[in-house]
Amino acid sequence: MNYLLFLIWLFFLVSAFNSANNLFYLVFSLFTAFFAAPALIARRAASGLKINFKPSGPIFSNSRLTMAAEIINCSGSEKFMLDFQAADYDSYGVETLKIPYLEPESSRTIRFGFNFKKRGALILKPFSIKADIPLLIRRGGIAFDAGRHFIVFPEIAPVRLRQQQSAARRSARKPAFNSDYGELSEFKDYGAGDSPAKINWRHYSVTKTLIVPQNNERPHSQYSIILLLPQDHAAGSAPYELAVSSAASIAKALYDRRASFSLITVSDKVKALSSKSVTAEKMLSHLALLEHSRIISRAALSRAVKSAHDSSGVFVVSSQNFEGLDYLNKFFKDRLRKTIITSAAADPPSAAAVSGRKAAIASLKNLSEITL
Repeated sequence: MNYLLFLIWLFFLVSAFNSANNLFYLVFSLFTAFFAAPALIARRAASGLKINFKPSGPIFSNSRLTMAAEIINCSGSEKFMLDFQAADYDSYGVETLKIPYLEPESSRTIRFGFNFKKRGALILKPFSIKADIPLLIRRGGIAFDAGRHFIVFPEIAPVRLRQQQSAARRSARKPAFNSDYGELSEFKDYGAGDSPAKINWRHYSVTKTLIVPQNNERPHSQYSIILLLPQDHAAGSAPYELAVSSAASIAKALYDRRASFSLITVSDKVKALSSKSVTAEKMLSHLALLEHSRIISRAALSRAVKSAHDSSGVFVVSSQNFEGLDYLNKFFKDRLRKTIITSAAADPPSAAAVSGRKAAIASLKNLSEITL
């Protein structure tokens, strides 16, 4: 339809010059105004616009999320029939959104639909803004930089953790009164606030000094998650991504239980994060940004073991089966809760393949079927 009007405008242009008729000139001027005004408005569609995304919470891969965004018109001109579009990127998809009218120096909160496809750092590419105004011959898009980046966390699945025995839970919280008189390092000098009933009179009869036993708080149950990313599978491959998501799922389950744990990753380097010093968001961000693998040597395993040697329960997640897993099994023995080995099977079994403390999984659904 617009091209038909353009041909009519061209007809009146030629007729006005050939006939020198004022009526043709008048109609030609009206048509020119009808075409020029939308073009001018469309050219200034993106000028003075700002966008402020407001995520409602953490973002996880393989999830659809509706995110609020504030569109701010900082210019003194009105905006008409704005059409926000984004290309079909590999990492995410954005639904098209339209704003019919936006007043000068005003803002409007709208909602974008995102489809986050993979974990990692996501920098939003420029949007394309088009003015869908009638009588506009060419609707060319104008690049509009969103200027925002997100951290997309690994996909999380529900995990079933085996309950601790009640006696073990009580002993983990019970203060231990040290009554071993042979270990003087476990005593301290008698001071204000100490009970006279706890004075070691046998020691006083020899040294004439007053000492009392220290009340040592037994440590709470400490877990460790060791994530191994050997060289055979690179970031983006199914075993690699499944291993990262499995470690994130276990960490999330322990965090929800308020358990104390450490996350130890072995990729390009060995890094340990403790829940006592970092937040769950920082742990998930570390897992989201992993992108390396390495040949896992005995030295790397020894460093990982050193970071987890005080743990009462250890979970090992690996993107493949290799000899180092037997070394971890021999070192941790009964403290090893489960070794999870990920694979890229096209048709995973209905239930995860579990043998003793080892489990082979091909999807996060398999992980949810296991009691760790």
